[in-house]
Amino acid sequence: MDIPRYALIAASVLLGLMLLGEWTQFSAKQQDAALPPTPMVEPSLVQDIPAAEPALYDSSPNSDLPVGEDVDLPSAGQLETVANETTSPSQQFISVETDTLEIMIDLMGGDIVGAALRHYPKTLDDPSDPFVLLERNAQRTYVAQSGLVGKDGIDTGERPLYRAENAFYQLTNQQPLQVALKYSDDASGISVTKSFYFEAGSHIITVEYEIQNSSSATIQLTPFAQLKRDSSPAPVATDAGMGMQPFLGSATTQPDQRFSKFDFDDMADDPFKADLEGGWVAILQHYFVSAWVPPPDKTYRFRTRQTQSGFNIIGYTGPTLSVSAGNTARVTNQLYVGPKNQKKLGELAPHLDLVVDYGWLWWIAQPLFWLLTFIQSIVS
Repeated sequence: MDIPRYALIAASVLLGLMLLGEWTQFSAKQQDAALPPTPMVEPSLVQDIPAAEPALYDSSPNSDLPVGEDVDLPSAGQLETVANETTSPSQQFISVETDTLEIMIDLMGGDIVGAALRHYPKTLDDPSDPFVLLERNAQRTYVAQSGLVGKDGIDTGERPLYRAENAFYQLTNQQPLQVALKYSDDASGISVTKSFYFEAGSHIITVEYEIQNSSSATIQLTPFAQLKRDSSPAPVATDAGMGMQPFLGSATTQPDQRFSKFDFDDMADDPFKADLEGGWVAILQHYFVSAWVPPPDKTYRFRTRQTQSGFNIIGYTGPTLSVSAGNTARVTNQLYVGPKNQKKLGELAPHLDLVVDYGWLWWIAQPLFWLLTFIQSIVS
């Protein structure tokens, strides 16, 4: 008797019955609710950067990036002038294509302002039209930001305008791809290379800063990473079926609570702030997730908030870097943009796999997932 095969069939039937409503709903929504044809990215003058210790953690209510009490955030007019004098809108963005992702990067700050998932079509009728998770346009703002703030941070005040050798990069022959953005300031003696690393078959983007100090004094910078989203509904099913309502909001992990989630009202009414070692931050929606993951061996300040302009932000700032004259420092973070793949997320960071929220079926769905994975490893 082929016991493993029969066990696999029985478990599959049980799981299928429980999740039938959800998948039926998903298919119907995919076919009937195509998104309106809008450009993935448009330039935005809204700036949202975090702050460095100690005063810089108190962000301006009009700012989405961490700024401090001793730093003046440039006005929209100032930013528009900088953009118009240095680059045209068509030149301000670069695109990256891998076998899994289509990415758009804004050279003003080096933020990821567009991410399409090539293996996940927007509708079942057109497999060539990928689902867009990150975007910045008239319909939705949902972006992944990172930078360097603090006393000598290049993101303190105005965002830096990076340079790139090409407007389009493509991962070929299954080889890892590096996309390097360059910034230098002769007055301060600071040069920064912001590199994005992509690998075939992966939804993980490694973002590395290389900071060179050519000045005669020590400089101090505080790295940050954050996810910024408006409160618009996710462009997929709003009802998961079987009485389950898909969660839309942010999440993180804590030593005493492996999975803490905050809806957008929570982020506005009761902002979260904590100093934690390692960890991650994420924004969740039905089927998909984006998450920043810092190196696990350092302490970071995590926080959520909602700006006066209505943007919801979850992110962290890292330990301040002191770079002495003539020296170089590096800092790295990882960004995940993709489906709620429980196995891949669990490998990326502890408890990140808990973003796969089974609702009231958690008590049976999670054990079944591991059982099916185990049986599949035997029979395959």
